[in-house]
Amino acid sequence: MAKVTDPGGTAYGLAIDGLPYSGKTGTVETAGGNGPNTTWFVAWAPTTQPHLALAVFVDRSGGYGATVAAPIARQILVKYFNKKP
Repeated sequence: MAKVTDPGGTAYGLAIDGLPYSGKTGTVETAGGNGPNTTWFVAWAPTTQPHLALAVFVDRSGGYGATVAAPIARQILVKYFNKKP
């Protein structure tokens, strides 16, 4: 989970300079695969000595956890820890 933003991680490209964070993306189909996906991302930061834990849940977003919920969590982390986006 600490490598979620590393190459090969499900949230690759969403790293924050100077703030290592861990997380897990999730996506679930709705309506038997015929409805829009529901997405989430659970994270904590900093990875080794967390000060903040959060979960972003987006009901029927139509996307994936890495492309819908994780960027929202990243925005929250950037603002909370006063980092540059």
